[in-house]
Amino acid sequence: LMAKNYIDNLKEETTKGLLEKAEQGEFPNRAPVGYKNNKETHKIEIDPAMAPVVRRVFELYATGEYSLLTLAQKIAEEGFRARGGRKFHTSEMAFMLSNPIYYGDFRWRKRHFKGIHEHIITRDLFDAAQKAMRRFNKPRVTKNEFVFRRLLTCGKCGCSYTAEKKKKAAYIYYHCTSARG
Repeated sequence: LMAKNYIDNLKEETTKGLLEKAEQGEFPNRAPVGYKNNKETHKIEIDPAMAPVVRRVFELYATGEYSLLTLAQKIAEEGFRARGGRKFHTSEMAFMLSNPIYYGDFRWRKRHFKGIHEHIITRDLFDAAQKAMRRFNKPRVTKNEFVFRRLLTCGKCGCSYTAEKKKKAAYIYYHCTSARG
């Protein structure tokens, strides 16, 4: 019983300490990509090797010309790698692009805090990337390009026509999407 009480008390004290650290503007967790933890000061600092990668990701995505998949491929083509030397996953790209820590703020335990760490990008670049992420018409990677795609509409319901390859890619068939029922 005493051991359980000791562990519960230790958990409470640790949580209070981390909350106080966050309220002071210091990031109380492991540093994300682009930053590194300083073990002496217990603060996060810009990682000179990875900060340009983060900046490049935001700059490319803010143009609106890339999906998360094509962005990950472009970053890999440019020679940038994630921790451990592997390629970036699309989920990592999405997390990076939605993380406010890169412009100076951070989220911790479902709360928003103003950070005192040095930022990698500006708030304007972050907002431009968020706008590109919220766009309804995101760029999509398609396996097949069909000649009449997005050009034809149904005479009955007004929905667009889509194309499919049938008979082991020998024939292309167009049909109504029936999206409106």
